[in-house]
Amino acid sequence: MKCNGDAYLILLILNISTITWSCQERQPIHLKPDKLVEFQILDLPSVPIKQSWWLHDPEGDLPLQHLSGNHWLVRTNPKDTTSVFTLESGSDEPVQVFRDDSLITIARHDQPVITYHILPSMPPAGKPSYYQRSGFIHPAFTPGGQIITDGFPEDHEHQHGWFYALTRTHFRDSIIDFWNQQSGLGTVVLRSLDSVISGPVKADIYATLDHISTQFGPILEEKFHLQVLPGTRYNVFYWETTLTNTTSDTLFVNDYLYGGMGMRGPAAWNVADTLHFESRARALTNEGKVLEDANHTHPVWAAMYGTLGHNFAGWAIIDQKGNLNYPQPVRVHPEMPYFSKSPMVGHPYYLAPHVPMTLRYILVTYDGEPDPDQLNALTARLPDLF
Repeated sequence: MKCNGDAYLILLILNISTITWSCQERQPIHLKPDKLVEFQILDLPSVPIKQSWWLHDPEGDLPLQHLSGNHWLVRTNPKDTTSVFTLESGSDEPVQVFRDDSLITIARHDQPVITYHILPSMPPAGKPSYYQRSGFIHPAFTPGGQIITDGFPEDHEHQHGWFYALTRTHFRDSIIDFWNQQSGLGTVVLRSLDSVISGPVKADIYATLDHISTQFGPILEEKFHLQVLPGTRYNVFYWETTLTNTTSDTLFVNDYLYGGMGMRGPAAWNVADTLHFESRARALTNEGKVLEDANHTHPVWAAMYGTLGHNFAGWAIIDQKGNLNYPQPVRVHPEMPYFSKSPMVGHPYYLAPHVPMTLRYILVTYDGEPDPDQLNALTARLPDLF
């Protein structure tokens, strides 16, 4: 069967005789292979959930991972395949988790996908210790193994890979800046790693962070969930941040030009890093905006990319309906390789005591240049997996 970008229905025949449960008939289900989206959810009401399963055919195995109830997640095969599969136990394609005291690395087939910092990581030698940070992602990789982030970038050591922090806020008539650590006004610290779950198709990281004022102590509690789905064309990440003001006073988030969900590109795109610089980053949004005119527009998706060695690579962030000020403004810096999804641009808001606010984003990394048609398709189809 050929996939040309449209969705096709394939009839899967489950060979019940190969497994042990009560039903002895061959049962059809439907899979919708998609050239662009490697992941989809199946409803398998009779499958024992305490075992690992794959859909098997001569062309290769499609691993299954239980989600909840009767729902299972499958990573489809991007290659042409037959329409008849058998359901077999014992998946041998796990998404791996490697952990030490300070770092968690998610990998697939021993190839790293992301690293999450549990304990505070220190800045490079000679840089002030106040730049230390925990609870951020670096490095993040493309499916081809390119590193697409920077942890303590030269000239802006307070930008940490993929991270979340607010910039210009007011609390009890004082300014608090959780983003610019060099201001001495605030920072963000991981309080606890709550859970790490892995399986044949995806992994999940759950953590709790504190957004701390130097003067007043912890103000915001952040419940963080990252779902990691490694792929062959895209690595996909579902990012969820829930912020709750744990004090008795309101935190006011001012109208400001950046802050929120921050993403910092690699040293190869940083002109200030004379040792590693190769070329400047580029940008593209779903509205066709580029680096020079994308700043403070309201794109549903925004991509940053550039050359790494002799090839292009990049990431994209896809805003999710339900987010504050959706689609949120994007801060695209005209010279530095970073941007942030910043709902406070033109839209000041506040976080009242004990009232949670949840923000969700889909992030993808890729090799090559961004393809608008593919990113539009991912925007339409990936949220079904959230």
